Amino acid sequence: MKDTADRINHLIEERKISQEILAADVGISQAAISKICQGRTKRSRFLPQIAEYFSVAENWLLFGEETIDEDEVLVPFYKDVQLSAGYGASEFDDYEGRTIRFTLDTLREANVTPKDAICVTVKGDSMEPVFKNGSTVGIDLSRKKIIDGDVYAINNDGLLQMKRLKQKTGSVITVESYNREEYPAFDVSLEQVEVIGRVFWYSTVM
Repeated sequence: MKDTADRINHLIEERKISQEILAADVGISQAAISKICQGRTKRSRFLPQIAEYFSVAENWLLFGEETIDEDEVLVPFYKDVQLSAGYGASEFDDYEGRTIRFTLDTLREANVTPKDAICVTVKGDSMEPVFKNGSTVGIDLSRKKIIDGDVYAINNDGLLQMKRLKQKTGSVITVESYNREEYPAFDVSLEQVEVIGRVFWYSTVM
C-alpha cells in the first residue's frame, strides 16, 4: 500500500463497508471521503477521526509506519481473529502486524502487563448492547482464573467466543450472554473450554 488513499481503501474493504457508511459513521461528507480515497486530498484534516474509527495510528495512514511516545505501547491487533458474540466462530488467521496504541497508564489501571495484551474483533450480537458486532476488544492473556460475571475470551470446543462466565461447580461453568432473550445461558464442562483471557478494554462503533 503506497499511500494514504490505498491504506484507507484497504481498511474500507477489510471492514466490508462503503464510503457512504464510513462518512456517516465518522461524521463527515461522502464527498470528502471520496476525495481522500481517490488520492485527491493528500493530508485531510479528517484523518484523526478516520484513524480512530479504524483503530489505527494516524501516522500509519499517512506514512505506513507508527511512532510511539515513551509512555505508549503498541498492542498486537489480530484483526482476522473473530471472537463470536453469537454461537461461535472458528476463524483464527495469522497475525499480520497490525497494532493498537495504548498508553502505559491505561494498561496499568487495568492491571495488564503489555506483553500479555492482545486485541481482536467481535462478531455477532449476543453481547449487545455492550459489545456490538464489529467491536474491538483487548484481552489479558494472563487472566484465566474465572471471576464470576467478568467477560472472557474462550475456546469452546474449537469455537472462539466472548462470554460472561460464572463458576457453577468445581468442574462446570455457566456461560452467559448480555442478549439473554436470543442467547440463553448454558453450562459447560471446564474440560471442554479453554479460557484464553479476560476482556479488559473495548472500543465499539456507534
